Amino acid sequence: MANSAPFMARPFSRVTAGFVDLFISICLLGLVVHFLDLNKFKVIASAGLVVYGFYHALCYSSFNGVTLGLRYMDMRLVSASSSTLLSARQAVLRAVFRPALLFLTGWAALDYAPPRSLAGESFPYTHHR
Repeated sequence: MANSAPFMARPFSRVTAGFVDLFISICLLGLVVHFLDLNKFKVIASAGLVVYGFYHALCYSSFNGVTLGLRYMDMRLVSASSSTLLSARQAVLRAVFRPALLFLTGWAALDYAPPRSLAGESFPYTHHR
C-alpha cells in the first residue's frame, strides 16, 4: 500500500522507533529503580511512566523533535498545522500526554478490589454439598 504522503513514515519504521525508545526507557527505569531502591510494583510502574515522559520531553526539546529511536530510523516529528519543528510547548505536551493517559486509565483499574464482605465468602450461585 502506498504512503498517503511522502513525509509520513511507514508503520514498520514507527513501530521499530517506538521499540527502541521503549528499550531505552526501560533501561533508564532500571537505573532509577536501582538507585532509589524501589520495590513495589505500583511505584515502579508509576516511575516508569514518569521516566518515559521525561525521556521523550527531554529528547523532543533537546534534539528538535527527535528521540533516539526516531533518529535511529531517520525520522522527525513536525507540527501537523505548519509542517515545521515542534515548539517546546508542543514537545512537552506530546511527551507527557501518553504517560498521563495511561496513568489515569490503567492505574484506576489497579486500585479496584472486591469488597471485603465477599473476600472469604463463596458466591451465591455455587452449591455446597
